[in-house]
Amino acid sequence: MKPPKRPPIARQPPALLDDGSAPKRDRRRTLTRIDKRLPLGKRVVALKALYESMFSAAELTPLRREQIAEAAQLKDLAEIERGGWLRGEGRCNLDELVRLERRAASAVKGLGIVEKTRAKPPTLLARFAAKAAARP
Repeated sequence: MKPPKRPPIARQPPALLDDGSAPKRDRRRTLTRIDKRLPLGKRVVALKALYESMFSAAELTPLRREQIAEAAQLKDLAEIERGGWLRGEGRCNLDELVRLERRAASAVKGLGIVEKTRAKPPTLLARFAAKAAARP
């Protein structure tokens, strides 16, 4: 059984310029994603993996994953701009760089990642006191 035929779509002729020619198409792509083959993309993937490893599987909701992706991208962009600034190749002024780094640090802090701290080893005085107390 064949699908029913659709009526042809009425197409409007392209708007013409003053000289009678059609306008040129803008073929530039809008960059909305980071290419994972480039160093920037590889670093973002590494940061995302690092941040995601700090959470359990139950804590990784879609919203949390989006926050992690944003924090990783901001952190990487801040690192690249700081490196360019230190090499004298900065594309932004120092004020913009400070804002970018503050925004990246805020995004990472907003994830709520808390590194577990180890208990401090006992001091030498505490060791000697424990040893003296253990003697009969």
